[in-house]
Amino acid sequence: MAQCAPSTLPLEIEREIFEQAAYTDPLCVPRLMLVAWRVKIWVEPFLYRVLMLMGTNWKSEQGYPFVDDRLLTRASAIPPHVLKNSVRNLWLNWLPHDAAEFFISAAALVENLWVSIRFNPTDSLLQAIGSVSPKRLHTYIHDLLGLQDLLALPILSRLTHIEVLSVTTDKHAEIWQVLAQIRTLTHLAFAAEDSEFLEMCPSLLGECTTLRVLLYKTDSRDFDSTDKFPVLCDLREDVRFVQMRHDDGHRDWRMGALTGVDFWSRAEDFIAKRQSGQIDRLQYIIEEDAGTMTC
Repeated sequence: MAQCAPSTLPLEIEREIFEQAAYTDPLCVPRLMLVAWRVKIWVEPFLYRVLMLMGTNWKSEQGYPFVDDRLLTRASAIPPHVLKNSVRNLWLNWLPHDAAEFFISAAALVENLWVSIRFNPTDSLLQAIGSVSPKRLHTYIHDLLGLQDLLALPILSRLTHIEVLSVTTDKHAEIWQVLAQIRTLTHLAFAAEDSEFLEMCPSLLGECTTLRVLLYKTDSRDFDSTDKFPVLCDLREDVRFVQMRHDDGHRDWRMGALTGVDFWSRAEDFIAKRQSGQIDRLQYIIEEDAGTMTC
């Protein structure tokens, strides 16, 4: 049997080719790892660049890697140094507190963190969240209000994008006060369940001069109008305010992590068209339903 000829490319060029392929299509990484031992070493970190962990036996659409209860023990066996050097996008949904704390602490260099905490978070879990410094954060901000000196902690030190997950609390004013003081904040999103925030949006847009996108996310079954919330008449005057139908959070987050196309980028494109006159400046509603997007 004829043997395959060894590669004639310089190793640095060969490595760049494989790393670019792994970065462009993380789903192909498991196959690339079978090519050769050196290739495995090069591309394996890209396998965990996007890591989704879910605390239920919940079926995911196409996406890799995705971990539910059945695979959580195996995921926990990933060496912490691999998680630190590899994970840049981390989705944690309803994990047990100890598991969530482990992955957040291990993924110390995470850039994009989505974390939904199961029931009341422990102090050690909150401290773990407070110790990382992502650029994008999707979480229940009211859980973090109990952290001492929150504004001085790493978690808020370089944030540019925040999605406030449904609050269902009476702490709306406190949350808005904290957000208004984050000087790096450029993108902010909240959901229809927290429509109390709408009345505070005009003052936030005035105080937070760095803000470029303020996104109000509603679903197709409960799409709010100016009849229900008159403040929308004032908010539509500011091109930074956008209302979007959005039903599928986990798929959209994964799409953004893998491709850079998500509700943030769609809102940015929409605002650019308002500013350029391609669409009416008073048109603040994006009709597109993000749930129809595929990844």
